[in-house]
Amino acid sequence: MSDCALAIAAGGQGIRLGRRDKGLLSLPDGTPLVQYLLRQLEPYSWREILLLCRPDQATYYQTLIGQAQLVFDQYGPGFGPMAALHTALQSATCDWVQLWPVDAPIVCPQLLQTLDQATAPALIPQDASGRLQPLFGRYHISLLPSLTRHLTEQRLAISRWLRDIQAPILPWSEHACFTNLNEPQDLTFLQHIC
Repeated sequence: MSDCALAIAAGGQGIRLGRRDKGLLSLPDGTPLVQYLLRQLEPYSWREILLLCRPDQATYYQTLIGQAQLVFDQYGPGFGPMAALHTALQSATCDWVQLWPVDAPIVCPQLLQTLDQATAPALIPQDASGRLQPLFGRYHISLLPSLTRHLTEQRLAISRWLRDIQAPILPWSEHACFTNLNEPQDLTFLQHIC
């Protein structure tokens, strides 16, 4: 990848999964999902890898993430993906951040390569159903002031912020690229990994 940090968003509360920590979900061979995801994403030559999580997750994640750096967001619960992105942009030592959700185990090389060509300050994939996928977006640090303003004013809808900054959209028809584990029935997907 170009001069870019990978930021894995792992601080969600997993409410729809009974408050289970998604990064600690186990694959059939016992591998925690966060380790599996890191193995899939590490080969892309990131400048750095950040794992965005809550302080109460630190003990568990510290032993699982190898060379990745743990980073905690300053806003705490309830601020959602905008707070995770803010933390990533504030913590990265390079100009670009590739956001990735910890519960999305399928890595699509073509998607990452296309996002790597971003020239606008943001590039947001849109799935075949027309739904934006901001947790898979590529973001430039120049967006930090705008993002900070939205968070300070508690305007927390990331879709609204993306409209405000007029983020370009990347239509992407390969639905599997956005597979994530949100509901209990989604966990059966883990049985097919490895």
